[in-house]
Amino acid sequence: MALRFLRQHNNDVRHMIILGLGSNMGERKDYLRRAIARLSACVSGIRLSHVFESSALLPADAPAEWNKPFLNMAISGQSSLSPDDLLAELKRVERDMGRQVRGFWGPREIDIDILAIDDVTLETPALNIPHHELLNRDFALLPLVDIAPDWKYPLEGTYKGWRAFDIAAAKGFKPCDALVDIGELGL
Repeated sequence: MALRFLRQHNNDVRHMIILGLGSNMGERKDYLRRAIARLSACVSGIRLSHVFESSALLPADAPAEWNKPFLNMAISGQSSLSPDDLLAELKRVERDMGRQVRGFWGPREIDIDILAIDDVTLETPALNIPHHELLNRDFALLPLVDIAPDWKYPLEGTYKGWRAFDIAAAKGFKPCDALVDIGELGL
């Protein structure tokens, strides 16, 4: 599907996309709300997951001030943008919202990742679909499960064809002290 999607892309074809949003700087909920509002220009029919709070992933040598909890969520909707065009739009939104580059896994005003597009699989130096760490990060997979529990993982391997809900259950991902479901964002 990926090659057909990429080669025959046109603005009349809409694809189901799932994006992961995160923030651990400033007014975190406000950053999430503002990102959703901006994304509505290129994503229609937006559905929101609950918001989850988690510890920041940090490199071993990270400054202490980087250790700020993240708010994470997922949104789903439809878009006619190609994966590359969607990625470019997400990066533009991040820049326009004031995201600063602070180093690998540094704090972020807003972080927007493509988690999935339909059953597209894509691996390039700039973009991996599904997100290459999706199955390893409860703070990404659980919000996806909240809005698209029946989405099927398309990559070869143990979980190929499994529903997102079943993958999360098999991995033992659930809200806990380290990943707190704080409810709906409230727009």
